[in-house]
Amino acid sequence: LGVLDVAGNKRGAVAKAFVAVGFVAEAEERVAGSMALNLADLRDVVGMGPSAFHGTEESAAALETFFETRAIAGEDGERRVRVTKSFVVQCFRKPLER
Repeated sequence: LGVLDVAGNKRGAVAKAFVAVGFVAEAEERVAGSMALNLADLRDVVGMGPSAFHGTEESAAALETFFETRAIAGEDGERRVRVTKSFVVQCFRKPLER
């Protein structure tokens, strides 16, 4: 598809930026697995990633082709494509002022 990868040290950079302005790291959780997406959801997911600001007509056409060549109809008749998800949710809190 030609989508961009997340920067190599994104987790560390996010943590450093939050800590620099007074937040405290609370927790982090890795989420991984697969999910079945319709075309609208697939567009939304790509639009939330690093490729969001680099979209072209060519990349939109590639996404459409990816979907059309891989999607299968579910029991409800809606066509979906199975994709992999893998991300880390980071939680920070701002300490109470005293």
